[in-house]
Amino acid sequence: MNVTSSYTLRDKLSVCQVDGHLVFLDIDEDRYFRLPQSLEEAFNELLSRGQSGSSEVSGLLHHRIIVPAQDGQILKLSSAVQGPNRSSLERASSRPTTRVPTVIEVGALTYSTKWQLKKRRLRDILDALSPCEATTPAFAAESGSEARVVESAEQFRRARRYVPVEPVCLLDSISMVRFLAKRGLRANIVFGITYDPFSAHCWVQAGDLALNDTVGNTAVYTPIRRV
Repeated sequence: MNVTSSYTLRDKLSVCQVDGHLVFLDIDEDRYFRLPQSLEEAFNELLSRGQSGSSEVSGLLHHRIIVPAQDGQILKLSSAVQGPNRSSLERASSRPTTRVPTVIEVGALTYSTKWQLKKRRLRDILDALSPCEATTPAFAAESGSEARVVESAEQFRRARRYVPVEPVCLLDSISMVRFLAKRGLRANIVFGITYDPFSAHCWVQAGDLALNDTVGNTAVYTPIRRV
């Protein structure tokens, strides 16, 4: 028999369960997908009972859904990814003045990110962002306080209004994370989905605080990956 601890998801692959269905996000291929029924059943067996028929496991290995685990890795859903409980858009604001240099900086970041999304693989773009795992404290001392993160995110949002590029969640989230990183501030991009109808979305989050979306809007989506 094959046990759950013998396998783990391939790197850059995430999975969540929505409305009783497994949905995968493959950062390497920049796509969402579902498995055929036989492979989904095999994957669920590995999750729930720690075993499955050898032929089904071979199918999952063949399609590079799972790989042999190392160092105590286990096969699990991306359920550790949590959405926000708070939003910086829904709290009192000091409404700082939007400065021209900030608009220029945000514009340059937005256009640069837009170009990268056309020319580079999503995997490479995300890998270039400062890593911040889900278990990392939201506001580490070297990264600044929550107040600084909130203030900088608001500066980005206000300046972004003057950039003549249509808002897109992935474009704006990557640009905001890059803007924060230039100030020594860390935040994550959280990817979420709905199943029926299928829809994908992402937002910037620091700890349990959304920085460019509301709690109500993000609650519609099931988080599948945090980078």
